[in-house]
Amino acid sequence: MCLYSVSEGRGDFQPQLNSAMQDVSDKYILLEETEKQALRKALIEERQRFCCFVALLQPVVDEEISMLAEVTHLQTISEDLKALTSDPHKLPPASEQVISDLKGSDYGWSYQTPPSSPSTTMSRKSSMCR
Repeated sequence: MCLYSVSEGRGDFQPQLNSAMQDVSDKYILLEETEKQALRKALIEERQRFCCFVALLQPVVDEEISMLAEVTHLQTISEDLKALTSDPHKLPPASEQVISDLKGSDYGWSYQTPPSSPSTTMSRKSSMCR
């Protein structure tokens, strides 16, 4: 009979135990959700800082890329200048073509020389009157 009363006592605690277990389970779920929200807020804050940093850095990067493009253009120009100035006695192909075109054309060249300067024996007035 003693055993019966002990087992009868256990039965009285079972609903309370189930209620307490449900309460712990609910609080654990709430804690997990609170942790997720806190972690999400921390990650968003860090992402905002990173996005701000990238936004501030982007003009600098764009300018560096632009300068690199300019260096490429300058390198091409430098290489062209080296090729064109390697031999001072050799004309570039474009100049040779101009000479060939002028030789083949019917255009006649005439040079006019400026009048000679007045001699020292003559006066200014006489040189102006000529």
